[in-house]
Amino acid sequence: MPAKQTPEEWLKKYVSALNELAKPFAGDGRETISYGPHTVLKIIGVYYYAGMFAKIATGESAKARGYDAAVYLDLFAGPGLVRIEGTDDYVAGSPVAATSTAFPFDFSVFVEIDKRRSNALSERLSTYLPNDKFVVFNGDSNSMTAGIIKFLKEKYKKPIVLAFIDPQGMEAKWTTAEALTKAFKSIDFMLNVTTGANRVAGRIKGGMVGDVPIFQDFFGANADEILTRINAGEKVEAIYEKGVKDVLGRPLGETIGICETGNKMVYHLLGYTRESWTGSPWAAGFKALKTNLERFDGDGIRAVMDVVKGRQKPLL
Repeated sequence: MPAKQTPEEWLKKYVSALNELAKPFAGDGRETISYGPHTVLKIIGVYYYAGMFAKIATGESAKARGYDAAVYLDLFAGPGLVRIEGTDDYVAGSPVAATSTAFPFDFSVFVEIDKRRSNALSERLSTYLPNDKFVVFNGDSNSMTAGIIKFLKEKYKKPIVLAFIDPQGMEAKWTTAEALTKAFKSIDFMLNVTTGANRVAGRIKGGMVGDVPIFQDFFGANADEILTRINAGEKVEAIYEKGVKDVLGRPLGETIGICETGNKMVYHLLGYTRESWTGSPWAAGFKALKTNLERFDGDGIRAVMDVVKGRQKPLL
């Protein structure tokens, strides 16, 4: 029986994989984006779940139930390449990670508002994906949602969709997730919920009314009630999680805390799925991610990257 993998070995495996996926693009001269090392934890989450999702969604059980495609939808896609701040280390961004697992999606849709980033992403994806397997849209994902839904419904009769909604702040509108839920019965969500929403709520309470529109867009119709609850001490991730479960109808999953260092929380990665014919495997994937990702923070990623790059010997 093989030895049980340690958490550090698990993390190293995924950091190594994302680093390898980045190598073909690290020197291509195209647009990149820089984030702190904690971002790698989020990308690992996407990489891990995308592979599991696509395996099930393209399997014989799915086909037997009439599903005709597994679709990946990334609404804040970026350029496909991430540089770890303060270093010359690179990892694959979420679009490259999600489309490079052992189990490919039938089709992927990417939306990026920055023209240079969307061009870079399209060029990078085209080096390994056939042109009929993906599309990159340049624009605001919230305003483009109706068009994306129409595009996919014309392309497929009954797709299974994994939607990754990963704004830098609070740019994602709640109505976007609602529209996707109404359009696709079989859709899973991975959502980035920033802890910065607490600060925005505090500023509004202090009289900064300029923050009201983005707060209302992010939380939807119940924004005023939610503002009161946050300022009364309720955690923003718990409120958003309840909305995902009750309003979007995705009751199974996990809310995963992503820390920059120690207990300094930066955002939460919410992974939630529907009740389905397969039962627990979908939700079990999110549970495994929570167990593994919450063991580490950005400092842990730096340490593991040093090992991956040969700058430090692994701990015995």
